[in-house]
Amino acid sequence: MSVKASRILLIGTDASDCGSVREALAGTVRERSFTLEYAPRLVDGLARLRTSGIAAVLLDLRLSDVPGIAPVEQVAVAAPHTPILVIGSQDDEEVAAQGSSAGQRALA
Repeated sequence: MSVKASRILLIGTDASDCGSVREALAGTVRERSFTLEYAPRLVDGLARLRTSGIAAVLLDLRLSDVPGIAPVEQVAVAAPHTPILVIGSQDDEEVAAQGSSAGQRALA
């Protein structure tokens, strides 16, 4: 029996980082295979989320088109039942807390 690949959408990180993200995921996702899709801007990611099939979103808060935590709310509204992992820097603890609250508000 073949295992269906999970589609993970990476939004906003630098295109050159996609390979590193793919390698990191390959080291942790053992039971199921996955396909990593890339959207360079939030608008591209939201367009992709309008179609079906995304199992999880990796969202980089260092987006060039929409700064701050607003992208978390927008992704949560666009894909309310899809897990979102927010990527930031180690200095972004306050932003991470705001992002978590934004995602919860979007789902309420």
